[in-house]
Amino acid sequence: MRNISESILNYLKMKHSGAILISGDWGSGKSYFLKNKVLPYVKDHTEFLPVMVSLYGEETRSGIAKKIIYGFLDSKVGIGKFSFQKIAGWISKAAPYIPKINDYVDLSKIIDGSEENILRFLPSEKVLVVLDDLERKSDKLRMEDLLGLVNDLVENSEIKVILVANKKQINPEDLKFEEKTIERSLEFSPDLVEVFESLNEVYKNTSIGDFLNNHKDLIIESLIKKTDDDSLNREITEAFSNIRTLKFALEHFKFIFETFFNDSKLSEVEISQLKNIWIFVLSVSAEFKSNSLTLHDKKNIDKQVTTFLDLDLSEIFEESKDTEEPKENYSKSFKDKYYNRLGEKYIFYPEIYDFLLGGFPIEQSKFSATLENAFHLEEGEVKESYILLNEVLRERMDMSSQDFISKLKRLLSLVEIGEFVGPLDYINIAAVSLEYAGFIGYNRDEIKQKIGEGLRLGMMKSDFVERDITTLEMALGGNMNDELKDLVDIANYTLNERKVQLKQQERNEIIALFKSDFSDFVNQFTDENSVGDGKYVYNSYLDILTKDEIESFVKGIKWEETWKLQQLIDSRYLRSHNVFNYSREEIFLKRLKTEINSYSDQNSNIICHEFKTRILPKVEKAIERFTSPKIL
Repeated sequence: MRNISESILNYLKMKHSGAILISGDWGSGKSYFLKNKVLPYVKDHTEFLPVMVSLYGEETRSGIAKKIIYGFLDSKVGIGKFSFQKIAGWISKAAPYIPKINDYVDLSKIIDGSEENILRFLPSEKVLVVLDDLERKSDKLRMEDLLGLVNDLVENSEIKVILVANKKQINPEDLKFEEKTIERSLEFSPDLVEVFESLNEVYKNTSIGDFLNNHKDLIIESLIKKTDDDSLNREITEAFSNIRTLKFALEHFKFIFETFFNDSKLSEVEISQLKNIWIFVLSVSAEFKSNSLTLHDKKNIDKQVTTFLDLDLSEIFEESKDTEEPKENYSKSFKDKYYNRLGEKYIFYPEIYDFLLGGFPIEQSKFSATLENAFHLEEGEVKESYILLNEVLRERMDMSSQDFISKLKRLLSLVEIGEFVGPLDYINIAAVSLEYAGFIGYNRDEIKQKIGEGLRLGMMKSDFVERDITTLEMALGGNMNDELKDLVDIANYTLNERKVQLKQQERNEIIALFKSDFSDFVNQFTDENSVGDGKYVYNSYLDILTKDEIESFVKGIKWEETWKLQQLIDSRYLRSHNVFNYSREEIFLKRLKTEINSYSDQNSNIICHEFKTRILPKVEKAIERFTSPKIL
């Protein structure tokens, strides 16, 4: 950015034979930088009057010429919005600044003429014309004609001209005459430190501004820290070169900070959480703005986790061939680009993701649960087991060998009693423990036995079985050595055992709720109620209700419960755009229809009236939705 400023000032001081072209990506801040930094300096410290106009949508050379003269007059006498009438009205004020004009010249007619007539009224040698948005001109205006106009300004009128464009968006064929008109091409790349400081000025004297200033080093590091991979570095630079992306990230981070962390004094745990959240907001914003992520296509970044492969313990693994699926490649690259580069633990925040990409409100209870689970909190403090795990895996190079061995032994004692809840915690600990087996008083078999016992205990406490199984598969694949494979087998077996256990618990809870509180039951199965989305909105569950259970419900249904039943059918089956999420529940609807018909045949009361006139037609229509070709 400084080099560009110096080049422009040198350009103004010297004789020239062409224009300057400044090229940069869309959103990189090149126009903002010129308009708010360079041109005010030019106006205040040189004899030149800068005139900046946009070429967006311009179809003719004369249209551009009018914009230039309007911009010049506005700089001199403040004509405001452009119009021929206003121009004519300002003749008396403008005349002193325009050569070759007197009281007898009808300026409005000249303005309405050719660009040659218009531009000859600009004073030479003291005007700097900046033509922005070169690539956004109308296709009706040939690039050759536009560059011809620039050449006329430079050679015939001796006007200094700067062109501003995203050269990547211009057909190379359109620039074949570039060398005849453009004297020098400059590539604009934003200084992210300056950009951050400029953006942070908006938050001056606020709590979020204080946080950003106090942790400026982390913010800057997240933007500029490089890796040993040149290709990855180019991706990082491109991701953060769009200032609109940084504004988007900062504004959303500000909202999260002010909503959930706006205390006068933040704890160390809260600071750690905010740092991690910032990296998540920044990385997802960058990928979202580049159209790589969408609300409904997370490309498996929600299944990624930090493993010992990210912690330079890869010697425990056998070399693998890159046979991953595209989404798995993408999610791993995402983690490498934004997290491993910074040595930061990867955490996926579903509530923040939906907030960033869909604008959905962040539900405090769910977000708090995510934070508590991700940071392993107990009464607001990080559990000892996870403090030790972080120290052993990430900070061992900063401690003495005695401290390291002592902490690793303590860690193994906590592992043995199942103090960890994620399978990868145990595998991570196994990786480092096996590496240092000769120094901690246990042989490899003893270490495997301790970790295996802890795995069984820990996994039988897991409340996130599906996630744990998926992340285990994604993170480890088939690349680990035989010792770790044995532990992974234990984890998978125990998780599947826990899965069966949880499924039975869930079934019992659903049936108990169905029998005891039908109103709350409906709330838990729909997303159209005052308490938010229900616990069982997104998958099939109601097929577990037997014929006898449905028969008992129908026979004992209350008047007010008939309205809740209608709500259930409407929301879950008739208004849902994803009815096939509930494909297994067709049997529930058929059982309900059978029992309603049976009850109505044997009774004649107001409940029967509701069944026949309102509920039964809805049930039949819902059943049709499962078989209708229109929704296939």
